[in-house]
Amino acid sequence: MVLDLCISRLVLATGICLSGCRSLPADQADAADPSLTITPMPGPSSASTGSTARRIYPRLSGGADQLVLSWTEVIGDEQWALCSSRLQAGGWSPAAKIAEGEDWFVNWADIPGVVAGPEGLFAHWLARDEDASHAYHVEYSTAAANGPWSAPQLLHEDRSGVEHGFVTALALTESFFSVWLDGRQRGSTKLMGRSIAAGARAELGGEIELDGSTCSCCPTTAVLLRDGSVLVAYRDRSPDEVRDIALVRGIPGEPGSWSEGRVQIRDGWRIPGCPVNGPALAVGDDRIAMAWFTMGADEKPRVRLSFSVDGEDFAWASQVDDGLPGGRVSIAAVPGRDAFVVGWLEVLGDRAQWRVRLVEAGVIRPSVVLADVSGGRPDGMLTLAAGERDVFAAWTETDTGAIGLARIQSD
Repeated sequence: MVLDLCISRLVLATGICLSGCRSLPADQADAADPSLTITPMPGPSSASTGSTARRIYPRLSGGADQLVLSWTEVIGDEQWALCSSRLQAGGWSPAAKIAEGEDWFVNWADIPGVVAGPEGLFAHWLARDEDASHAYHVEYSTAAANGPWSAPQLLHEDRSGVEHGFVTALALTESFFSVWLDGRQRGSTKLMGRSIAAGARAELGGEIELDGSTCSCCPTTAVLLRDGSVLVAYRDRSPDEVRDIALVRGIPGEPGSWSEGRVQIRDGWRIPGCPVNGPALAVGDDRIAMAWFTMGADEKPRVRLSFSVDGEDFAWASQVDDGLPGGRVSIAAVPGRDAFVVGWLEVLGDRAQWRVRLVEAGVIRPSVVLADVSGGRPDGMLTLAAGERDVFAAWTETDTGAIGLARIQSD
């Protein structure tokens, strides 16, 4: 989970580059596509925090009337804050500060988040272990609606000087459920999960080991299905270093309900280091979609997309990039339709672009440029989420020190 080392291994092992590469001409992606309309949005005001700090690494979560935007504010040297805003009828609510600290671990790929549920909010971030180099822990806090935030606590039982991170959190009816990558077993990384009580109590359920061997620094993803079960996707790690996407499913609070981790679509990507590229899941009206980056057995970069009607069978996949993707995928369901917006990083020489495209009823529409970026680590991740009617996007604008925000409307 030391990401600089992981990236170096990826470049050496696969030949992915962020300069000197070629892909499809930019004007191909810029071609007008009537299926998507991108409308830039102003960011949340700082009226409540009074901060003019640089904003980085946004994350969108929830949906409909619970869409939450969170981000990290760089207050000063070695001092950060986690802030959030909710989508309202007139735009984003004023920024609210949740937590701040000087001992945080702030990273472009391992991003904090805030989730809103029926009974309150859940926030998580990373804090360094001062006694161990390259070690960090997950801290969390909860709050009732419009109430104060609880005192920070560790999400995991393990206190050893190893890495814990890449959290995905979901809001349930009366609680939250969270998964994370856990390095407590030296030499391997586990996928762990547990429930957290909503509101000011912040009580933890028992830990569950969901997979005993995963890729150590690829983001996780999870969705709540209609039957009350949770589907988790992550990058697996086999004994011979094949790192394909795996799935595990179960019901929070019922340890015996969880399936074994399984790889359904075998890309055969063998790589001796972590590629820092996780999958993305979204639940639509009729189907579940999963997007991910791979280089497969033939070492050709691809963003792939697969569907399932029940969360059990992802039987085939289509390629949805424009020729030379860098990964960093995200996906969101279009409200009220059997359609999804998928996004990724496309490399263009010494620059890159966040691109999105609509996929509906088996038809892959032309891609649309969301933003021009450098393609480096400071760009962080693209995040997509569904609101009440439209899909929303957020990303880091490294040139301005702000968050890029857009509403994505489909015809």
